[in-house]
Amino acid sequence: MWGKATFAMAVSSSSMKVARVTGTAMIHGLIAGRVAATFGKEMEPVAALIRWMRQETGRSHPISGTMQLATSWSQSWFRGTRMRKGEQTRQEIIRKAAPIFNQRGYDGAALSDLMRATGLEKGGIYRHFESKQELAGEAFDYSWKIAMDTRFEGTREIANTVDRLKQIVKNFRDRRTGLVPGGCPLLNTAIDSDDGNPPLRAKARRALGRWLDRLQSIAEQGQQRGEVRSDVDSAKLATLIVSTLEGSLMVSHLQRKDHPLDLVCQHLEEYLETKVRARHAKAGVDKP
Repeated sequence: MWGKATFAMAVSSSSMKVARVTGTAMIHGLIAGRVAATFGKEMEPVAALIRWMRQETGRSHPISGTMQLATSWSQSWFRGTRMRKGEQTRQEIIRKAAPIFNQRGYDGAALSDLMRATGLEKGGIYRHFESKQELAGEAFDYSWKIAMDTRFEGTREIANTVDRLKQIVKNFRDRRTGLVPGGCPLLNTAIDSDDGNPPLRAKARRALGRWLDRLQSIAEQGQQRGEVRSDVDSAKLATLIVSTLEGSLMVSHLQRKDHPLDLVCQHLEEYLETKVRARHAKAGVDKP
């Protein structure tokens, strides 16, 4: 009697294992189909791996350790895919919200405008951001990066440092297409946060500091190479360039004409040529 009972229990246990294995195989089959349908040919290798897992599950029990490892891997992969998709959505919200903040300011950027621009409801936006403040900060960083990349575009290829500074001035004036609509994000954010919003003001101050540091570094490199006069104060030169450009941009916006900006850029180019360039250094010529 005990032998029959033991045999029955063994059969029952085996049946349960088979059921579990069969269920796992079915789940992997569904996952493989879902992967192929969702991601197409790009993820065919993943789908093939999952199909192999399903086949091996039905063949033998000893592969259960491998199955657990593969299952864990597939779960991690799906979590990573969801995270990447979430980050893509987050970046798209920032990209679409940036013009609104840059044109209307923090207080003027209504939630309804953000929802209309992103095509998301309130919950869809704030699933990716803790607050409007965080979104505004990320939007500023996005807009400012584009502005800085544009202003320094093509300058690395210029050997002489004074010519590099002159190109930065020209870029500020000429390369305004492709920027986030609304003008200079640094100027806009500085004005918008002047009487409040300390977090945004702090971001603007840090951005200004990095811009000044970058210009100062170029001037100091020029002094080391003998291209910039040794009596030039590199920090003051950086402040002069930034203040003159940003101030003229504000005047141009108020007057709705480019003449103030053109006038200032011409003055800066002449100043760099006559007051900053070392006398023995020629334009466009790099010292050996």
